[in-house]
Amino acid sequence: MITRYVFETEEDWKSKRDWVFTASEVNRLMAEPSKKAKEAGQVLSDGAISYIIEKISAYYGNPKFIFKNLEMEWGTNTEPEAALTLCELLELNPASNEVIYTSHNGTVFFSDEILGGTPDMIFPNLKAIAEIKCPNSQNHLYNKLYLTPVNFQSEYPVYYDQMQTNMYLCDADKCFFLSYDPRFKDVNVSIHLIEIERNQDRINAIIDKSKLAFKLKNQLLNKLKP
Repeated sequence: MITRYVFETEEDWKSKRDWVFTASEVNRLMAEPSKKAKEAGQVLSDGAISYIIEKISAYYGNPKFIFKNLEMEWGTNTEPEAALTLCELLELNPASNEVIYTSHNGTVFFSDEILGGTPDMIFPNLKAIAEIKCPNSQNHLYNKLYLTPVNFQSEYPVYYDQMQTNMYLCDADKCFFLSYDPRFKDVNVSIHLIEIERNQDRINAIIDKSKLAFKLKNQLLNKLKP
């Protein structure tokens, strides 16, 4: 069962987020183990095991250090403006029930207790969610010139799996991906919006991998118990 949480503090949100496999990092579970690892009986890749160990570390009060730089701060500070721009593009009133901005008045978080995630925006009437990125200008231009729904998975596999996971958690049929850079004064250049459809086969693969990871996480936790 998928539960919708609303956390008033970042600390409460992080406490829940640190325990489940999050949409933003679920791609780390998806690689197949090497031939040598398979021969040794390993069902998850080394990268997946590293991610599981990070989750166990967080459980014991040692979360992964999150590096922040000016580029990341720019993205965080610009996101609200991008969200309003997306509402304009979709001709939706941002103050209406048609729009949920998930980091306003608390943080919305969805979880089936194995996977968890927070899309940037939810549009209930459209049965859609949104993922907003405000990258540096060169990356935004690359998105504008080259990124399409057809090549999105191969270009941005991490974002693709993040969006598919959040579509699963929010019961959405599509996700709007907005790359936004208002430093370009030409609106046609500053905005790149594409639509990614729900891929149930990929979602099923993500769910299967997450269940394997959850089982291994519990096995490793049991090893640490006295």
